[in-house]
Amino acid sequence: MSDIPISSELLSKILSRLPVKSLLQLRSVSKRWRVLIDGRTFVKLHLNQPVKTFKILTLYKDLRTPLNFFYSIDVDSIPRLVKLEPPFDASRPFNHLIGSGNRLVCLLREAFPHVILFWNPSTKKFKMIQKAFWCPPGYRNRSIFFKFGYDHVNDDHKVVALLQHSNTDPTSVSFEVTVYSMKRNEWQSVPRVGYHLWRLLGDDVSFGGPRSHGVCVNGVIHWVAAQNRAPNMNYSIVAFRLAGLSFELVPQPEYTDKYEAIDLGILDGCLCVVGNYGRSCVDIWVMGKYGVKESWKKLVAMTLSSVTNNVRPSVRPITFMKNGKEVLLEVENRWFMRYDLENKETKPSKFPHVSSLHSYVYQETLVKV
Repeated sequence: MSDIPISSELLSKILSRLPVKSLLQLRSVSKRWRVLIDGRTFVKLHLNQPVKTFKILTLYKDLRTPLNFFYSIDVDSIPRLVKLEPPFDASRPFNHLIGSGNRLVCLLREAFPHVILFWNPSTKKFKMIQKAFWCPPGYRNRSIFFKFGYDHVNDDHKVVALLQHSNTDPTSVSFEVTVYSMKRNEWQSVPRVGYHLWRLLGDDVSFGGPRSHGVCVNGVIHWVAAQNRAPNMNYSIVAFRLAGLSFELVPQPEYTDKYEAIDLGILDGCLCVVGNYGRSCVDIWVMGKYGVKESWKKLVAMTLSSVTNNVRPSVRPITFMKNGKEVLLEVENRWFMRYDLENKETKPSKFPHVSSLHSYVYQETLVKV
C-alpha cells in the first residue's frame, strides 16, 4: 500500500481524517508515513479537522490505596471507565489535574520543589519540570494557585502560578505571578503584577474562591477573587491573558439570587459561573459571547438536597452529552451527574470506593509535548 504513487499532499488529507489511535499504528507502514505523521504540518492539519474526538480524563483517588489512577471516559459511556496506564512513574502520586487546554493535560505534585507534568494521553508522551517557590522576606504565609492553558496567539502551552503572600496583618498581602512557557522552556516573572487591579479590588482580597484552581477560556485564565472576607463577601472574576500577560476584570451576570459562594467552570468553550445559595441550591450561568455581559444566560437551576447533605455542594460543569439535551456535572469531587435541560431533572452516577475525582475534557491529538 505504501508503494502506491500518491502525493504527500493528498496522503496528508486522507490520513488527517483518521483518529489518533489509527495514525499511531500507521506510523509503522513506512519511513515516509512516519515522517509525515510526525511532522508539525500534519499535526496541525489533523488538529484542525472538523470532526474531533473528545474524551474526559479523570484523576481518580481510591480510598483503599494511596495511589491515584487515571481513566479515560467517553461522554455517553458513563459510568464505564477505561483505565489508563500512565507512561510516567505513578508511585509518587500527582495531587491535582490543573488543566487540559483541549490538547495536552497538566498534572501537579505538591512537593518541594513543585513537580509539573505535561501529558498527551493519546500518544502517551510526557514532559516533567520542577519549580521551587519561596516566600519573600517579611511574609510567613503563602498560597499558590496553578493553572494550565493554551495561548492560541503564540501557539504556546503555559502554566501560570499566582502566588499570594501574607503575614499576621490580614491587610498586608503581596502578589506575584510567574509564567512557564513550553515553547521557550522557561519561567518568566510578570513585573508589578496587576498593580492597578489590586488597587481596584482593595487590599483585603483572597484568590481561588472556596474550591477553584481557575479555568482557562479563550487563552485567558480566570479566578474568583473575594473582597471583604466573610460574612459579607463581594466577588470579582479576575482574568489573566496568556498572550499579553495582563490582568483585567470580567463582567458578571445580573444575578437573580444572592449567592453565598461562586466558583468558575467551562462548558463547550464558554466561561461559566456556578452560584450556591439557600440549602444545596445551585445555579450555572454561561457566557455565550466572551467578554459581553449581556450574553450571560442561566442554564441550570437545581436543588441537590436529595443527593448531598452539604449546603454548599461543589459542582463543576464538564460537557454537554452527545444528545445536546443534558449537561454532565461533577459533584462534590465524588460523582458525576447528568442534568436534563428540558425536564430540569438530575441523574447521579456514583462510583464505589472513590475519595475524590477531578475531570477535564481533552481532545485526542498528535500534539507534541
